Amino acid sequence: MSKATDDASDAFALLRSANPVRLEDIHRELNEERIGAALAHAYATLRSKPQPIARLTEPAARRAPRHARRLRLVGAAAAVAAAVGVALTALPALSPDGAEPASAMRLLTAAATIARAQPAPAPGPGEYRYVKERSGIIGGPSDTVEWWIASDGSGRMHRSGAHTIGVWVMTQEDGRGERRVFVEGHDRTPRDATFGPGRFAEFYEQVNPGVLDGRIDRLPSDPEALEVMLRRKLREARDFNPDPATQSLQMLQLIEEILANPLASPDLRSAAYETAAGLEGVQIREEAADPVGRPATAIALCSPAIPARYEVFFDPATSATLGTREVSPVPCDGASSQRSGLTSYGVYLEEATVDSIHQRP
Repeated sequence: MSKATDDASDAFALLRSANPVRLEDIHRELNEERIGAALAHAYATLRSKPQPIARLTEPAARRAPRHARRLRLVGAAAAVAAAVGVALTALPALSPDGAEPASAMRLLTAAATIARAQPAPAPGPGEYRYVKERSGIIGGPSDTVEWWIASDGSGRMHRSGAHTIGVWVMTQEDGRGERRVFVEGHDRTPRDATFGPGRFAEFYEQVNPGVLDGRIDRLPSDPEALEVMLRRKLREARDFNPDPATQSLQMLQLIEEILANPLASPDLRSAAYETAAGLEGVQIREEAADPVGRPATAIALCSPAIPARYEVFFDPATSATLGTREVSPVPCDGASSQRSGLTSYGVYLEEATVDSIHQRP
């Protein structure tokens, strides 16, 4: 066997040890550019003989955010596939020590009522709904996406910033610290594109991949019917994790897909909040701050089977979705506030109505 073949085998062995998935999943889910980037860093790791202590993982927003949301962390294949990097940060407790947790049912039912009373997002003739979102790594690179969306589903998308496909976390040679190497690359999504009537969902899915494929128009606005449909779509998803301990967290990620979609109707968003209120283990923190520091209420779920915590931030006065944060690994116990995890985030920075696809608020 040649030296090159040995290196490739060792590199994929390293990837596999850090990410317990089948190698055929890696080949199927990663394009050649991403495989090349991952292997290059695997080679460098082997030659310098550091000890890898973290995995490649997918954010949410982009995430999604709204960084690639396709069941981040709860599906083993997804953890390697989109491979968006994360950085180290501390996660605050969901409630102050000794304080009673807020009633998730009460607060999320209130959010559902407020959401139902909001105006419909559809712009008028000749107008566009402008939306600006950002996803990335706390303390690292970020990717900003702007949308201009007409009522017929036509419009424009513009992207700027870095696209991170992974992060390597390795112990220093002296054993006294860790070194993080961000892997940046380019995906196949255009940086600037206009799209015709009815094509918004197609482009939105490219930027924010998810179980719903960017399509929410056929989802029911009745909370019970919506929950039934979402659970069915979850079971059919490519990245579905059948472990019962992960079900609520996966459902919250799916609900966030609805809440984040710029074209979600008030009734549908209301039903999404109602569905979130019924999730087993859901927690609420009223005096929270989103990933960019704005005051918010946080919906959170932690799965000890992963282990990971996923949070959705919203404005309690308007029900507007402000962002998401995903932390892994993090223990789902009382010590979680004192522990650190690898974190990705997504935030929604601005929404407005404008008169052209080149106008900003």
